[in-house]
Amino acid sequence: PNVKVSLKVGSSQEIADGLEAFQFDLGIICRLPFKSKLKVVPHTKEPFYLVTAPDHKLAAKEEIHLAELRNEPLIIREEGSGSRYAIFSLLSSHGINPFVLMEAESVEFIKEYVIKGRGISFLYKPEIRLETGYGLLKEIKVREGPLVIQTDIVYPRNVDLSPPAQTFLRLVEGAEV
Repeated sequence: PNVKVSLKVGSSQEIADGLEAFQFDLGIICRLPFKSKLKVVPHTKEPFYLVTAPDHKLAAKEEIHLAELRNEPLIIREEGSGSRYAIFSLLSSHGINPFVLMEAESVEFIKEYVIKGRGISFLYKPEIRLETGYGLLKEIKVREGPLVIQTDIVYPRNVDLSPPAQTFLRLVEGAEV
């Protein structure tokens, strides 16, 4: 009772910066190279999947090697996004410098461009469930394994969290504050 919840959607970097500026009490973000000003509580590991339009040349394959993405136009989240950071890290670790066709803050925008066949992307399973179910997007397995992104609950270090924020942490993770 008497707790106001405000939800801000943004890139992981925007949320981390907002926490450092004391604009938010808590954040749930994809793992980034964190600044030491934030306390990090591991939350969940989220699988991201390669998706294409159903008529894309890669869609005919059940599984591909990451090397096959070398010249594919990639539609990806904006600078500061934790998923973008993880995708670039994965590709870089396999010697791939991706061809980024477009960056977008909106997952819906990214899905629409992929559905139209303008590029490929890596997206979180719940974000694509409806479109893959209707055959609008094709999920393709990557032989090197799935891209799993760590999400974390973060908050300013050396700050006493409010009782509602402490309760939230206990409910979500059973975390010690």
